[in-house]
Amino acid sequence: MGGLHGSLATYMALMLMRSA
Repeated sequence: MGGLHGSLATYMALMLMRSA
């Protein structure tokens, strides 16, 4: 448990970094 949550957090961080 936590795999999906981690993936979502990473995706959000990546999008934020890319958008920044």
